[in-house]
Amino acid sequence: FNGEIYNFIEIKKELKSLGCTFKTNSDTEVLLNAYIKWKDKCVLKFNGMWSFAIWDNHKKELFLSRDRFGKKPMFYSKINGKFIFASEMKAIYPFLNKVDISQEFHWMKNNIFLYESSEKCLVNDIKRFPKGSNGIYKNGKLKIYRYWNTLDHLHDTPRDYKDQVKQFRDLFLDACKIRMRSDVPIGTALSGGLDSSATIGAMAHLS
Repeated sequence: FNGEIYNFIEIKKELKSLGCTFKTNSDTEVLLNAYIKWKDKCVLKFNGMWSFAIWDNHKKELFLSRDRFGKKPMFYSKINGKFIFASEMKAIYPFLNKVDISQEFHWMKNNIFLYESSEKCLVNDIKRFPKGSNGIYKNGKLKIYRYWNTLDHLHDTPRDYKDQVKQFRDLFLDACKIRMRSDVPIGTALSGGLDSSATIGAMAHLS
């Protein structure tokens, strides 16, 4: 599991009401119990960023998932009858017969804003697991399916400008607030751009 489930406290309360018990205060344990309870539908409840894999020893299958916008990476390869996955390509290198530059390197070089959203990688025999998707690996076969398409989840925008500003402000502050959950002191990096300045301003407002 690579990432964070920001709303794990709310999900934990729901799972407790359904009879689940917990030994830790981690979002990892919440993720596992959510999968046990709701299977692949659990990702629709998650507010966060993630790439994770769960081995189901009863079904002898591996469940994989990557967050809606692909903030957390996941790469995989099928080599000599083995399925290998990792959050970094270099972790897969030792299993490759040879580390070679991709045959589609020139396409990627000319489409630098497109290849990140494709399965293509800079190294041969390694593929990128797609964002907003789940996968099942069983009996040597990987089935990938999309669980999220942003265009299917667009929110209505108010017509009045003041209402638009209020809606954005509420969403932005809520997004910052839930990301400030931490059991250690929090900080942020200020680059001087509009985005980081707005984030640190919201954090100061919420503190």
